[in-house]
Amino acid sequence: MFHPKLMGVVGTCASMIIGEDLKEAIENVDLDCIIIPVEVHAGLGEGDNTEGAILVLERAVEYGVIPKEEADRQIKIELTDKARTYLIDNGYDAVYGARPLKRFVQKKLETLIARKILEQVIVPKSEVVVDFDGNELIIK
Repeated sequence: MFHPKLMGVVGTCASMIIGEDLKEAIENVDLDCIIIPVEVHAGLGEGDNTEGAILVLERAVEYGVIPKEEADRQIKIELTDKARTYLIDNGYDAVYGARPLKRFVQKKLETLIARKILEQVIVPKSEVVVDFDGNELIIK
């Protein structure tokens, strides 16, 4: 049987469209655990879940799941329009959808960020701008 101690529930614009009320749904559930509701309505752009990730961190701090210091040490990453276009143009496939995009982002963006963290160029609380120089992604 499923006996969680903690559960996160995310409500989106789609759930609002079909008439779901996140707070009402949570109140009507009979679970013996902490339920953390996070409502996300529209991101910063198509396919961007930054706003949702930030809200989840804030709610996790509010409910004592993680300390505020942990949330505050997160790295903020901004993509320039050139970097975003490079990733989308080279990673998206009309036949396979977003799956190739995910792999491309992992290979190009996540690897770059990981290397810079290991080199200690990027440290906790850093604000990083990722750009595309015509050949590859770079950290500005």
